[in-house]
Amino acid sequence: MKMFYTTQEAANALGCDGPTLQAFVVDNKLREFRDGARVMFKVDQVDRLADNRKRGIVSEPSPRSIYETVIPPLTATYERINGE
Repeated sequence: MKMFYTTQEAANALGCDGPTLQAFVVDNKLREFRDGARVMFKVDQVDRLADNRKRGIVSEPSPRSIYETVIPPLTATYERINGE
């Protein structure tokens, strides 16, 4: 039995994109695990969150959480490209 999902598998199970998946982490609705550079999510936690989302028990991540997961990488890329 599989114990961990990859980032893509977790996003697919939750029916969301990468930034929304990371926003669930920022909002403490999901915990990520790392093995070196690899990010993983426990299957049981993802499946429970997916079920709770379908049943309307858990709220969606806050827009601020999604913003915080997208903007810093974009800012870092902009700064790197422009030599700032």
